[in-house]
Amino acid sequence: MGPRTIANALRRRTRGVYYGWRVTAAGFLINALADGTYFLGFTVLLLPISRDLGVSRTAISVPFSLARIIGGALGPIAGPLIDRFGPSRVLTFAALLGGLGFVLLYWTSSYTWFLVVYLGLVSVGMQSGFGAATATAVTQWFVRRRSLAMAVAQTGYSFGGAIIPPLFALGVQTVGWRATALIAGLGMWTIVLPLSTQLRRSPESMGMRPDGDPPLPEGAATDVLTPGRTHLVRGEVPVRSALHTPTYWMLAWCFGLRSMVWGAMGVHLVAIMVWKGISEPTSGYLMGFWALAWAPAVLLMGWLGDRWSKQKIAALGSFIAAGGVLMLALLDQVAVWQMLVVMLLLAPNEAGWGLGWAMIGDLFGRRHFATLRGGIIAVQSLMGVGAPVYSGWVYDHTGGYTWVLWPALALVVGGGLCFWFLPRPQVPEG
Repeated sequence: MGPRTIANALRRRTRGVYYGWRVTAAGFLINALADGTYFLGFTVLLLPISRDLGVSRTAISVPFSLARIIGGALGPIAGPLIDRFGPSRVLTFAALLGGLGFVLLYWTSSYTWFLVVYLGLVSVGMQSGFGAATATAVTQWFVRRRSLAMAVAQTGYSFGGAIIPPLFALGVQTVGWRATALIAGLGMWTIVLPLSTQLRRSPESMGMRPDGDPPLPEGAATDVLTPGRTHLVRGEVPVRSALHTPTYWMLAWCFGLRSMVWGAMGVHLVAIMVWKGISEPTSGYLMGFWALAWAPAVLLMGWLGDRWSKQKIAALGSFIAAGGVLMLALLDQVAVWQMLVVMLLLAPNEAGWGLGWAMIGDLFGRRHFATLRGGIIAVQSLMGVGAPVYSGWVYDHTGGYTWVLWPALALVVGGGLCFWFLPRPQVPEG
């Protein structure tokens, strides 16, 4: 790093906040749109679409399962593209495609057309660049404060989920689900496309260092051990070496168990609440509360993750969530206040996603983060592919979700044990 580069970096630092926090703020807003419209928003639209198109719960669940296959296939493709071209370019493409899909849902008139638009445009766009781009950008800009920065960005999922699904519920009641989808697509173009320009690929590309640290003296070594009490490795681990560690595949398995729970319960959560005696509009608003409940859990767990073992914190979040699933399974009818308690117990499990992504950077380095994350996305997507259809099939054949909740309880506990016993990576030398 030459004298001019060092001077430029110092000037940037003295102007105000470290640029990495701007990247984090952009990630927060982008994640808010992604979760509020695609991941949680469609739970509000599931029943109206099912009624409007005249299809069963099983049939309307099929595209959500197929979307997981798409996500699994896109992970190993989008990851290397982000590592090569940077998160900004890939996110721009994803936002254009995903927004177009939401807009075209306005003209959906048949189940077949819904499948084409949802799978070919919405799912491809939303799963090819949103979460991968923001997680990669944050990982690149932070090392010592990675868990906290990732938590701040991941909190966007919470706020987006708290605000947008209730708006979706209101939109369904007033203008219908088609117009609601149209507005979501236009909003995505308006908000995400400008924000994508803020996701600069690395601090080094702007003459800085991760965390806003002062520039190193010229010729100083940059391969340092990340502080913290999580299992760490020195330097950057090549993709091939990471793939040969049991740790990588066990981490993928941990994410896969989480994905199965989300597919089984999350997609059908509004329908589960209606089955338990809560009205459909109220259930939509409760989805917003659930997402909002993630925020303090995400921030607390992120702060702790820079000070204690990330894997143990993520495991504890799963064990707490198991209490919520158990409570929901045992109650025949659920009052609103009881559902609020269930959602508070479920929140720490959702907060574990950010810790999991931060673990990848801690364990294997920054250089190939998106590629390694893409492999894990492929595994978790394939593991969760049948969960939404299974839940719809259970309801269609039993009239309830009892045999969804009990297996979900086992999966939540299994995910917690998986994180708790995650082994140290044994990375081959060279």
